[in-house]
Amino acid sequence: TSGDDDTSGDDDTSGDDDSAGDDDSAGDDDSAGDDDDSTPEPPIDSDGDGFLLNQDCDDNDPSVHPAAAEICDGIDNDCDGQIDPTAVCGQNHLLLLDGYDGSVYVTTDAGVTWAATGVAPIAVPAKVAMTTRTDGGVMATTTSGDTWESQDGGTTWSAGPTGPWGSDGVPSGTPSHNVALDTAATGLFAISTHSSRDGNLYSSTDDGLNWTLVATWPMQSGMDSDLAATPLGEVYIGHSPYEGAPVYHYDGSSSALASVGSYDASGFGGAANLEVDATGAVIAAGNPEVTFFASMDSGITWGARGDWVAPRAIGTITNAGAVLYAVSLKGPVLRSEYLGWTWLP
Repeated sequence: TSGDDDTSGDDDTSGDDDSAGDDDSAGDDDSAGDDDDSTPEPPIDSDGDGFLLNQDCDDNDPSVHPAAAEICDGIDNDCDGQIDPTAVCGQNHLLLLDGYDGSVYVTTDAGVTWAATGVAPIAVPAKVAMTTRTDGGVMATTTSGDTWESQDGGTTWSAGPTGPWGSDGVPSGTPSHNVALDTAATGLFAISTHSSRDGNLYSSTDDGLNWTLVATWPMQSGMDSDLAATPLGEVYIGHSPYEGAPVYHYDGSSSALASVGSYDASGFGGAANLEVDATGAVIAAGNPEVTFFASMDSGITWGARGDWVAPRAIGTITNAGAVLYAVSLKGPVLRSEYLGWTWLP
């Protein structure tokens, strides 16, 4: 009778669990369009190395995958974003960029032998700067503001965003007279100098996609200058001995910098060259007769640290881990494993 389990509305008639619309009918989980009928796409592993496309940074090379051993070949072998890391390759791997013709040279034996590895497509000759980015790639630039990026140790290059130093000269819109780059754990730093305005310090936290003017200092100069960044993001800026060798210190917060010291009072020497060694000391080079200088107190006081084997003007100083390298404008390379006290060819 009406109201019992066998009449309309009860569990055995339309609308109950056995009728259209219930879990066994069209539209339910067992029918077309439900979760049981679609065919999943097969996983993609083009190179057959056992790692899928979304895991593998180069799915066309079976020797490159997250479980691969990192070797010093200009490639990110293990997909960790680092190319030839110092922890693996030691302190013997170094790149140099020649502003005369854009050639890039590499050494893997502490500067003893060098080989051309590529050519940066810069407009040459030019004042150039190069640094390793936080992602392990290499960035190169000139005073024109053009930037170039390499992810294979300088062999091939692609164009990057224009740097602000290409248009911050005097008058506005013209290039700077000098640019230099360095890298800290916090990001990239660049300095731009000009003979008709104060110096500019820029920072980038996205490997050169965007730049912010973070500080200026009262030095108008058309000569070469240099910077050295510490891992924590402090920056030292130096000018040549011809200009009194002043050093400016950016502590990460101050926007107007003042000179904190001078590394070479001789008045002789060419371009300024700065680097920070493994102990945090700032190393500088200027006067070819007493080439190297060091400061242990944030650039305030300086003392002679070591000499060239044969005095020559220095083109650049750089570090690889605990080892310092100095490259002469004439070509010779010196290497110091002793914090700059002793230098060997």
